[in-house]
Amino acid sequence: MRKIAAYLASHTEYGGARPEFLGKGGAGWVEGIGRRCECAPHLHADHLRLVFLIFAPLMYLLYRWYVNLRWKDVAIVWKTEFWPSVGFLMGQLALTVVTLSFYWPVAFVKCLAYFAGKTAFERGADGDRPARL
Repeated sequence: MRKIAAYLASHTEYGGARPEFLGKGGAGWVEGIGRRCECAPHLHADHLRLVFLIFAPLMYLLYRWYVNLRWKDVAIVWKTEFWPSVGFLMGQLALTVVTLSFYWPVAFVKCLAYFAGKTAFERGADGDRPARL
C-alpha cells in the first residue's frame, strides 16, 4: 500500500512540482485492514458487531496515513483528533447500515467534506501559520 501511495504521489504534478509521500512502510495494520475487510461477509452476526466497532477507527488511521504528503516546502496534514473523527465516521456508518445502504452516497460526500475542512497546509521552518484548504 505504501508503494501504491508513493507511486500515485510521484505521478501527480501541480505547479511544476510533484508531492512526496511521507508514510512509512512496514505497518502491518495498514496491509492487514484489507485482509480483515475481505473476510467480513463470512463472519457470524456477533463478529460483525465487532467489525463495525473497529472499522471506523481503522479507516481513520488508514486515511490519516494516506494524507501524509509534502509538496515543495509545504506539508499537507490533517488537523483532526482521533475520537471525534471516529465518532463522526461511526455515525455515518450507522446511518448507512440503518438505511440499508441508501445513505451511502450522502455519507461518502459528508466524510469528504468533513476531512477536507480539517486538511491544512503547513509551511516548513519559516513559521507561517497553516492555511486551511
